[in-house]
Amino acid sequence: MTTPSQTTGTTQTTGHAPAAGTGTHHFVLTLQAPAGDGFLMHTFTGPITPPAGWTRAELLTELRDQIADNHPDYQGAHIVFWSLEPNAL
Repeated sequence: MTTPSQTTGTTQTTGHAPAAGTGTHHFVLTLQAPAGDGFLMHTFTGPITPPAGWTRAELLTELRDQIADNHPDYQGAHIVFWSLEPNAL
């Protein structure tokens, strides 16, 4: 499986180069994970260029896995919000 390109705050992975440096799409992913007596919640956002032929479901799974790899507190986190839109006006 090919890794998509993304930039999310301090999380950056590379696979396919984003179109014109902006990515073909923009995503917003909010995750919530248990932490002690409460919860951690964070919204990850950024441009991304998914590999050709990928589905939204495949991209969501890959993003969640990459975030958990880079931020172990979010391993097994629940998805609170997910949006993927073309990165054009």
